[in-house]
Formats: sequence, structure tokens, C-alpha cells
Amino acid sequence: MEFDYFVTPQWLFEHHDAQDLVIVDVSAPMPTQDIDYHQRYLERHIPGAHFFDLDEIADKTTSLPHMLPSDTLFSETLTQLGISNNTTVILYDIGNLFSAPRGWWTFTTLGCHKVRILAGGLQAWQEAGFPLEQGETPKVPATHPFIVTRHTQRCVDKQQILDNLTTQQNQIIDARSADRFYGRAPEPRPGLRRGHIPNSKNVPWDSLV
Repeated sequence: MEFDYFVTPQWLFEHHDAQDLVIVDVSAPMPTQDIDYHQRYLERHIPGAHFFDLDEIADKTTSLPHMLPSDTLFSETLTQLGISNNTTVILYDIGNLFSAPRGWWTFTTLGCHKVRILAGGLQAWQEAGFPLEQGETPKVPATHPFIVTRHTQRCVDKQQILDNLTTQQNQIIDARSADRFYGRAPEPRPGLRRGHIPNSKNVPWDSLV
């Protein structure tokens, strides 16, 4: 592949029919948006792509959004989408790089190693003049079930964050906007206080794309 993390629309157009490749739309709304991206997927998506709902394929025992799903749920979902441990998975969002990286982290943290993001997402695919499809793509389950390997070192829990306030062994990076980081703007989710974790540093995600 051309890059370690990304493929171009041209590359995907040339390889999208490969038997060992599955395309997945992981578009998701920002906290302030009320957009049904599954409906948008049904209206137009890259040919052969499946939709993966980051808030539904998640841990539903907590009120926190899009937490990592159980091994069983993730394995069953990927297997039904035709994804085994040797499958190359191409993820894309609408093109703003908001949810595709979250999808990449979810997939790779749970043991899916051949994962790439479509550079420019659906917007770049359309601008390149490549075709689109409507409706749900038929699912053909994988011959071999996806086996989850959970890389627990790639995430931390609340207690580890609290401990780090004392030890300061790790630098915390806050990827929200500067206004949210400094408490100048209200939090989009009800009940959340303004401000940031002590000693964290602000690197707004949208300044990196």
C-alpha cells in the first residue's frame, strides 16, 4: 500500500473488488450534530461498503458514548461483515477525519491489524468521479470468524488518569477545541463541566488535518 495509514481514492478504486478487502463506512456525528449517518449511508456509499455504527457496536452498559465493545460483539459484527483476521479493511468517513481515526483505533485495538483510512473520505471519492451505490450492501459472513486480540495497553481507565495526576509519568493531550479546553465554550453534552484535566496540553484535532 502507498502509505502506512492511508490509501488514496485511486488505489481503492483499483482494488475495491479484491476478495480479501472489505470497505467500511464509520461516519459519525460530532457531539453538536444530530445527523443519521446510517441513513446517509443508505442514500450513497462507496460500492460494496458496509456501515459500522460506532455508538451501537459499543459497550452499552455505560452511559458514555462509543466505548469499546465486548470481544463477542466485535467478533460477531466483523465476521458478519466478511472480515477475518487476514482481511484488509478500508475505513472512511464523510471526509473530515473526525470518526475514521476513531474507527481505526477501535479496530486495531481489538486486533484488526490490516486497517487503512481512505484519504479524503467519501468527499474525495466523489470528487475523483468514482461511482456510488444506494441501499444496504448484502453481507457475506467470513469463512473464518474474527478472533479478537485486545491490546489493553492502548487505553487507560479513570483510575490510571487519577494516579497520573500525582506521578505525572505520562503527558495527557486534549484533542478538543481550544475554547472547550480553556472552558470558554460550553460542553456539547449535558452535565459535563467546563475545563480540562490538570497538566494536560491542548492539541486541537482539527488543526492537524
